[in-house]
Amino acid sequence: MTGADRPHAQEMEPTSHPVPAPAPHDSAVTRFGDGVGAGLPAGAGRGLGMHYAIIAVSLVLIGAIWGAAAMQAQRERQSAIDTTNRQNSNLAIAFEEHTVRTLRGVDAAVLFIAHEFERSGTRVDIGKFVEDGLIDGSLFTNLVIVDERGNLVSSSQALRPLNIADRDYFKAHALERSGEFLIGKPVLSRTYGNWAIPMSRRITRPDGSFGGIVLALIDPNYFLRFYEKTDLGDHGVVLLVGRDGVVRARRAGNVATMGADMSQSALLDAMATAANGNFLSLGHMEGVPRYQSFRTLSLYPLAVAVGVSKEEVLAEFSRNRIHYYSAATIFSVIVALFSVLLIVVLRRQNRALEALSASETQFRATFEQAAIGITHTAPSERFLRVNEKLCQMVGYTREELLTMTIHDLSHPDDRGRGRANRHRLIAGEISTIAIERRCVCKDGSVIWLNRTISMVREPTGEPAYFIRVMEDITGRKSLEHALQHLADHDRLTGLPNRGLIHDRLKHAVDQAARRNWIVGVMFIDLDRFKMVNDTLGHTMGDRLLQLVAARLRDCVRIDDTVGRLGGDEFAIVLTELANVHDAELVAQKILDALGAPLDLDGHEAFVSASIGIAIYPQDGASADTLIMNADAAMYRAKAQGKNNYQLYAAAMNEQAGERLQMENSLRHAVDRGEFVLYFQPKANLRTGAIAGVEALLRWNRPSGELVPPAEFIPLLEESGLIVPVGEWVLRAACVQIRAWAADGVADVPIAVNLSARQFQQQDIAEVVRRALADYDVPPHLIELEITESAAMHNAEAASTALSMLKSLGVRIAIDDFGTGYSSLSYLKRFPIDCLKIDRSFIADIIEDLEYASIAQAVITLAHALGLNVVAEGVENEQQAEFLAAHGCDEMQGYYFARPMPADECTQVLKRHLQPAARDDDHLTDTPPRLVA
Repeated sequence: MTGADRPHAQEMEPTSHPVPAPAPHDSAVTRFGDGVGAGLPAGAGRGLGMHYAIIAVSLVLIGAIWGAAAMQAQRERQSAIDTTNRQNSNLAIAFEEHTVRTLRGVDAAVLFIAHEFERSGTRVDIGKFVEDGLIDGSLFTNLVIVDERGNLVSSSQALRPLNIADRDYFKAHALERSGEFLIGKPVLSRTYGNWAIPMSRRITRPDGSFGGIVLALIDPNYFLRFYEKTDLGDHGVVLLVGRDGVVRARRAGNVATMGADMSQSALLDAMATAANGNFLSLGHMEGVPRYQSFRTLSLYPLAVAVGVSKEEVLAEFSRNRIHYYSAATIFSVIVALFSVLLIVVLRRQNRALEALSASETQFRATFEQAAIGITHTAPSERFLRVNEKLCQMVGYTREELLTMTIHDLSHPDDRGRGRANRHRLIAGEISTIAIERRCVCKDGSVIWLNRTISMVREPTGEPAYFIRVMEDITGRKSLEHALQHLADHDRLTGLPNRGLIHDRLKHAVDQAARRNWIVGVMFIDLDRFKMVNDTLGHTMGDRLLQLVAARLRDCVRIDDTVGRLGGDEFAIVLTELANVHDAELVAQKILDALGAPLDLDGHEAFVSASIGIAIYPQDGASADTLIMNADAAMYRAKAQGKNNYQLYAAAMNEQAGERLQMENSLRHAVDRGEFVLYFQPKANLRTGAIAGVEALLRWNRPSGELVPPAEFIPLLEESGLIVPVGEWVLRAACVQIRAWAADGVADVPIAVNLSARQFQQQDIAEVVRRALADYDVPPHLIELEITESAAMHNAEAASTALSMLKSLGVRIAIDDFGTGYSSLSYLKRFPIDCLKIDRSFIADIIEDLEYASIAQAVITLAHALGLNVVAEGVENEQQAEFLAAHGCDEMQGYYFARPMPADECTQVLKRHLQPAARDDDHLTDTPPRLVA
């Protein structure tokens, strides 16, 4: 606790009571001499009292010095521990995600092999699955199928005959009928002699009996590679441990261990009380105490932990502590010497005037050479004596200070504070005051001083003068201010963050209520920020946000607040408005400012904004209400076409209610049969034949209104309803394929869009498999379209999911290609059949040479990878001719055919569906056009 925090640590200004003027001889020098020992040697008792006062003051000073050193050392130690715990927690989260992702991949592969074996029996060739890319072999030391007697049936590696019936995991599966995914204890391979973690699933015969197991042997070092990507020091630890206390994989420093028993470890005790957390381990295994963070895996009986050596964490603290204590020792010695010398002076004064003079000279030297400011002030607060250090700190000469009072240096905002504690010091109720106050220097600058004040009394007990010891703490105060600024401001733009904006709005509303003001709140959302982020990258996106922040600041007054809420959302608090029209003028000024181009290191970018405005008091009486209503007005501006501002109106809440009502209606739309599919044909650009159709969702409300997808698809995405609705679309497409086959229209592929949420769900392959099986649809007639951004969101998981989908026999297309950031290595690894060029590149392909070049590059890239290319959004003959001339395979758009209901599409297919051309006699120079 600093002096400013203590109840008695407040300095006060002199009261209005008159203070007796000093005698004419009361100068800085003579007054000091009077206070030290005037009247000796007759006053021996008086000298003894002064001795006690000096000892008390020195003890207080020494205590304050050591207290400050100890507090600073303790703060640094706790800061080092807190920082390490945060870093360890973040690393543990990353390690958990890496482990869960790996286990999901292993489980998916094991489950796939088990299903294939249950379906095909001994004909399953695991090695072939690895060669074909259906299973990522890099995860496994070996993949094995053993029969019910424990004998080897199939393996991804060539092995001699092997029996594992004695292994614990085999026995567990033989006795347990469930299909649980088991993660066993590390074992030594009988074939290779190295460690492996067995992960297995039970194979169940059609009659439910035990048919063996599928076993995956995972190299524990695969999990420990996470250690190589982190900086945990020389004695850091990363470990994967089961809830049974057995280590699956552990690396401490450069030493890896597997299979150790940690059941008596503090980690197991911590795991028993919480799912995740931090603790200090005693390091029984290596004798190295560590700060560790752990996380238990919710889906698997495992936990991960990351730890850093306690010695390494506290190394810098230990070095700094020595410096602090050394400094404290030096200052304590100075204070002690000062006290001893002063006492010696007093004693010698009793013996002789000559000895008094010599002692006073020696005291003056110590006083002047002190590394901190020291002053003596009269009860009237006039300076009696100052040392050179204080003169240097405040910029005044000694002569100037001796004509001033302590209050002449005080900051105006600090004057008049602490009167009560000054009275207590004068009355003897307290012996010292510790306080932090601002001081105005001669040049007008302001510094912070930590003042320690005590009082010297006359032999009669009357106050003689104050001793003030002053330490410059401006640096520490600046650091505290900087830390507070970081907590209240956005790091990227330097603007106030959400919390500070709310506080300032609340303060503005409180003032407006008292003074009858008008306050405006603006919510600003950038309209085209995502396009800049996606095309130029996040670095340029951050630069754009900084430029926007600067323009927003230029559009408002100095007393207004501009803040960043997060992402591309900003807020402005406008205080003391004359009327509502003033807020509108500011909004228009912002729209005009953002309309000018932004220079992003040579790239010219344009953004616009949607602005919502709420006004106090008419739109709300509290900060929360105003924020909510400004947000609603901003969404109204978005709905009005963006790049405009809207004032809040009560009707906006009604629109929000309508949006909620629409969402509720969507939840019942599938059960009520309100969804229908429209179909848009695709054309082969070489032959002119219909190459397939894309299924497009429409909502036919009970009122007869056919709702376009742009109005309800975003609601499906936000509410999560896209998952069940997406499954309905897939099944409806299968039903239509069967209906066309029965009507004589055979082999018409239907493309079905998978949303990002559908694609990321764990059982998407099983959903597709069930739909194909339920309607007996040939897999090659279903094409699943996945957006480029969804595929690249988690490329490793996407590769596994796509492989499982591809194994079903369906076709896979990457939709909206060119709008994300695809890696060529992943495109090559993904088991895809087709790339669909996004319509944004096709729209200006004739007028814009850059877009034409992009389209040509995509076609060339796709053909180099052996992929089919489909151009979306073809609207005219010139676009079709360009695409045909540059080798594009298929097109889709209004130029060829619009989306149409199923019955209308059936008639079109019967009239126009032709087989694909088999020789050059069927080629056409005229792009196909379908008149439906």
